[in-house]
Amino acid sequence: MKLGPIEGTKEEITGFFQDNGLNAGDYFQMPEAPIGTLWLVVPTLCVVATLGALTLLESLKQGQQTFLFLIGCMAIVWLATVIQLRFKHAWATGIVVIGGLLLMLVALGAISPTQMLNEVKSLRK
Repeated sequence: MKLGPIEGTKEEITGFFQDNGLNAGDYFQMPEAPIGTLWLVVPTLCVVATLGALTLLESLKQGQQTFLFLIGCMAIVWLATVIQLRFKHAWATGIVVIGGLLLMLVALGAISPTQMLNEVKSLRK
């Protein structure tokens, strides 16, 4: 085991800290546990469910559509947050937010699919 300029077994390094009156816990921290897969699955299912409901249920009133849209947006924010915390990749987070929002707007009927494609093309420039 090598720790900076110090090299030795775990017991030797622990002994070094104890011999010098130091607490190893003050210098090291345990790595964070990875975020479980369930934290990715639940918001993804919420997004898919709201997209499906907005697309397939035409009998929804305006207030119900708005409520589902807001639930979907919250799920997108939740999903983007989990992706950022787990993978620490800003591009993936941005793609999830922008793509999810565009899909939610299409499902709501606020923009058409062709307008969405034009917006995506304009973002690429």
